[in-house]
Amino acid sequence: MPLSATQVDKAKPLEKDYKMSDGSGLYLLVKPSGAKYWRMKYRFANKERLLAIGVYPDISLKDARIARDEARRQLAQGIDPNAEKQARKLASDLKACRAVPRAVVERADALADDVGELSKKE
Repeated sequence: MPLSATQVDKAKPLEKDYKMSDGSGLYLLVKPSGAKYWRMKYRFANKERLLAIGVYPDISLKDARIARDEARRQLAQGIDPNAEKQARKLASDLKACRAVPRAVVERADALADDVGELSKKE
């Protein structure tokens, strides 16, 4: 039976981790600390895998279901959702790394201009 938003909200921590299933592999992992994590269990290449979707309440039940549905679409196309997630993160990190040198050069140019202006005044 699918979870309701109220059930997710009212989930209390116990002495050990426990799972609250929503269906189609999606579940809420509740930790003894009270932290709640959305996870999706799936199989790819005959191996059981686990997709970390996010932390509740940052990721709502509705958003977790959307992420699960997207992962299931990827699986239907023969794509490992974890590999896709890692590729997106790597591309994002690479883009950020490329932006840093540009920002450093722009800041260095601005500082050089400031130093040039100061030396002209003296």
